[in-house]
Amino acid sequence: MQQVSIDHLYAIQEVMHSTGTLCVITDASARSMDDMGSWLYTDKDEMKHLGGALIQMTEKLREFLLLGISKMVEDFFNNINEVQGTTISVWDPSLDHLSHVREVRWVRHLSNVIKHNNSVISSVTNSRSCRALIQQFGAPDDTPVAYLPEFGRLPLREVMLRYTYYAMTFCFALLDQAKLFSLRNQPVPHDDIPDYMLDRFVRRLPGHPERVTNG
Repeated sequence: MQQVSIDHLYAIQEVMHSTGTLCVITDASARSMDDMGSWLYTDKDEMKHLGGALIQMTEKLREFLLLGISKMVEDFFNNINEVQGTTISVWDPSLDHLSHVREVRWVRHLSNVIKHNNSVISSVTNSRSCRALIQQFGAPDDTPVAYLPEFGRLPLREVMLRYTYYAMTFCFALLDQAKLFSLRNQPVPHDDIPDYMLDRFVRRLPGHPERVTNG
């Protein structure tokens, strides 16, 4: 392994800080919305008002978290390219074999659609990301990002913690490929990822309802 420079350590640290922050935001937001679901209302109109607010919050939170995960990956590539004098990107074919590259590229495409196509995957636009999502990832045409099937199968918190894990693991796999940092952790089974991310980044926070302590 090559000697890890201060600049490389900074890139690693940024990935970990972003991962932890995204996990905390995901958990805290999901808990807040769960609490809101138990708020009292006095009539049917108030029930609809509260339910509509929660639906809109869920839609926007999905988008914000996807953008946050995408930014984490973009920042990582910017840092690594600056340090090494390279111009590699997440789309580079030399990365096709890395862990979770497909999931990370999916998130990057979705972030492009959120930013540039009003959050709607549509084949009638000139968006390369829209075309890729439909043709390569099987996304249904004319579909808002927040309503993709991937987001309807499981609670928001579980889905977004998994994609945050995929992005983190991908970044470390790239460091391992460059012989800059060896990823020694064993892959986490799919069903265990949410708990793993909560244990590692969230449940040790003071005051957390599921706080984990070393004792």
